This record gives sequence, C-alpha cells and structure tokens, in this order.
Amino acid sequence: MTQEEIRRDQWDSMATILPGSWLGKYWKQPFKDGKLDQPEDSGEIHYDVSISDDNPDICRWEGRKMADKKKEGQVLNITYENFESKLGSSFILPGVVGQNSWSPKLPFSGVEINFISTDHCRRMMIATYEPIDGEQAQRLISVLIGAFRDSNVQEKVPVIESESLTAIDRITEIPSLEPVASLGMSIRGGEKKYYDLTDEEAHCTGMLKPDMKILPLRDSMFACVPEVVGPNSTLFFGVIMPSSAQVAGLTLDSNGVQCDWFTSIYGNHNGRPTKALGSASRRLGSVTRA
Repeated sequence: MTQEEIRRDQWDSMATILPGSWLGKYWKQPFKDGKLDQPEDSGEIHYDVSISDDNPDICRWEGRKMADKKKEGQVLNITYENFESKLGSSFILPGVVGQNSWSPKLPFSGVEINFISTDHCRRMMIATYEPIDGEQAQRLISVLIGAFRDSNVQEKVPVIESESLTAIDRITEIPSLEPVASLGMSIRGGEKKYYDLTDEEAHCTGMLKPDMKILPLRDSMFACVPEVVGPNSTLFFGVIMPSSAQVAGLTLDSNGVQCDWFTSIYGNHNGRPTKALGSASRRLGSVTRA
C-alpha cells in the first residue's frame, strides 16, 4: 500500500468507529513505590464525535465533561487533510485506536489506547511517564482509565462502571491463547506500513518478562508495562471479556521513540473466534495488510 492509501485507510477506519456521544467514568491512579495507588481523581467524561453529513472528510470533536478541565468546551474540527497533525501520532488497528507521544525531550510522554467493542462501549487507558534527569529513560507516574458507552444508541447498552479488578491469573494466561487476528503498523523511517506479527509478537509473550509490571485495572482492563521505559521498550495494554481478549501496544526504537504499534485478538481457549470478535474485526474492515 502507498502512504496515501494507508492514510486514507486510517481516516476511513477512524470515521467508522469514533462517532458517537460517549458518556462514562474515569479513574486516575498515581504510580508510587512500584505499584498503583488509590485513585487521586475520578469523575465523568462526556464527549461527542460526529462526521459531517455533507462531507465525510470532516469530523467534529467536542469535549463536554473531561478529566482535563482545560478541554471542557473545546471543539476540534478535524479534516482528512489535517487529522494527523491534530491527533498527533495516532494509529488505528482492528478493534483499537489510540495516540501517543514519546521523546526524552518532552516534559511528559505517554500512550492512550481505546478498545472498541461491538456493544457500543469503549475502554480507554492512558499511561503517563516523566523523564529521569540525566538518563535516556522515563518513569511511570500514573495510569488513567475510562469506560464509556454511546448514549446516542437507543437499544439497551450496558453501563460500564465496574469497581472489580481484572484477575492476574487471567492476564498471565494470555500468551498461551491462540490469536484469531493480529496486525502491526510500523512508522520506522517516517513511513507507515502494515505488517504481520511474528508468532512471539502475536502471543504477546513479552508481557511476562521480569521487568514488566502487571497492573490489573477496573472493568476488565489491564496494563503490562515497564516501570522505567527507554530504548527498545515495549508496552502492553489489554481487555479481557468472558470469552475473548485483546491486547494492543507499542514498541520504542533504539532512541526511545515510538516505532511500532500492534494488536492481537483472542477467542476462547480453543482458539475459535467468538461472534463478538469476528464483528469487532470487521468494524475496521478497511484495514488490510501491506
């Protein structure tokens, strides 16, 4: 695929999954002494995303209630021509969308991951890191999660606000599951390119390395990330449902800058895709391999 074909593919996929009136809750937990502390902030989030009826290449984002109060009332008019500069380093893969910024020169770096499900719900995780003086590395300082539903949908939609944490044993068994779909996107050399994951990458075996922190989160979410990231680090984020799971993440290059995004979707223990997983993959039907 050419760069323009990939760019169009990303926009069309975004325009398919982002529109809605997203309403839900968030929790922000500081990371201290090697573990997540109790939430220091929580509340409601409500934002609207819509595609112009007259032009499918124009998207409007409006923040009604936000964790970052500076964004309340903010309106972003995103177009096909400017969406990469407006959203920063963004990516869309089957069932997941996000954005990130990684550089030892920034005051803070981090990644935002949104898992999109077929029940009109989405789950968000944001991990924030700060630079370590004199080192080409950054330390984890907080994790913010959010769970939302599309309030525009008339049918019954589950309200996501579970306080229970994801069981660690369910997280650690993921590398033993067989992925039913997986895909990566590289931006090495300044060009985006879809690629097939290796068997090790698709199984996300790196989640269980000794330097990784396994962080069970609310509402079926979890993160497996290094407490300190630097060159060649990999970060994993996931969601586990009763009969399915999905992991997404990113890899940093030798300079500590993001270079690859990836995702794997898992069915049940027999490796057969569930109905929900098959639908989730098709929601981004324009995403294809290079």
